[in-house]
Amino acid sequence: MKVAVLCCAFMALVSGPLPAATALLFDGFESYHRGTLDANSPSDANTAPNGGPGNPWWTPVPPGPPNLHVVAAETNIVPGVITNFVTPHTGTNMVRGLNSGAADSDHDFFNLAYRLNHSKVFSGNVSLDWWFFDPVGAKTNANAAPQYQDCASLAYYASVPTYTDYFIDNLGQADPGLLVSQLSLGAATSQIAGYKSTNYQAQIFHTSSSNAYDVANGWFNLPVARTVGWHHALISVGNPSSNGIAPVSFYIDDLVNPALTNTASLTNGLNCIVLQAENGGLTGYFDDLTFNAPVLSIALAGPNAIVTWPVTNWTLQFSTNPVSSSFTDIPGATSPFTNSLTNKIRFFRLRQ
Repeated sequence: MKVAVLCCAFMALVSGPLPAATALLFDGFESYHRGTLDANSPSDANTAPNGGPGNPWWTPVPPGPPNLHVVAAETNIVPGVITNFVTPHTGTNMVRGLNSGAADSDHDFFNLAYRLNHSKVFSGNVSLDWWFFDPVGAKTNANAAPQYQDCASLAYYASVPTYTDYFIDNLGQADPGLLVSQLSLGAATSQIAGYKSTNYQAQIFHTSSSNAYDVANGWFNLPVARTVGWHHALISVGNPSSNGIAPVSFYIDDLVNPALTNTASLTNGLNCIVLQAENGGLTGYFDDLTFNAPVLSIALAGPNAIVTWPVTNWTLQFSTNPVSSSFTDIPGATSPFTNSLTNKIRFFRLRQ
């Protein structure tokens, strides 16, 4: 059984609107010190214990640490091509790669199962929303555009644990293990025949779709032209079938009409977010990242409390005590679900 979120309780004496549920994760990188983002970079700005408390972002070793860096507004220069003064999308902080001028393969991971889902992977009905800054757009002089290869991903890595943030191998290194599945959006790392440096790309690893220009690695060109500046990105994963096939949609800037809709085999689910910067010789920036999954909200309506949730194929459960073993299915419950406030205290959650 997959439990999504233990949501909220209501009582007959509540006199005002109950708060709506919020995103499971929002990170604008405002709470971090400027410098190395990695929690497992020894004695650096944002060092934190494996498993918390504190900083959840960690990097595989090798190639790091350090990897992504927390920075303020700064000048980003692509020699002979363009000079950008980059300000955070919001707030005063954002993150980027090392900005070394060479391919540095800067990766940082966030363990979704451990941090957000009671040590269970997410099987579907999730989304990842973020902003990215493209430093060169479609500029082809000095081969600039192909050197920008940043992307963000939802993925399943075989050795990402459920009991702490990252697994330490026998060499004492953080090791995410074998990449099993990955959904990526941004600028592709694959530049084989068919790759368009003038457009953004999406990845469904693995895929058998003939529409991919790189079927082996699942990369698709998108009908969205690269331009310099901040862009809004979204990966949306729908409800999986019984064999783990889930609909997926990718959006850049236009969050109503997807740039690509397809399916992905997610038999193992999704257990991490991955930010990838400076895979080529240039780094872009990330900011204002949001992860959403099935969550409940409750609002008052006269003598009733209305429970709502945004997805199908989930079963509503209730309890009078927030202990997992005490929850009971509500047969046939669909959103919105009405509950009388004469039931003084009830806790609700979704299960799959």
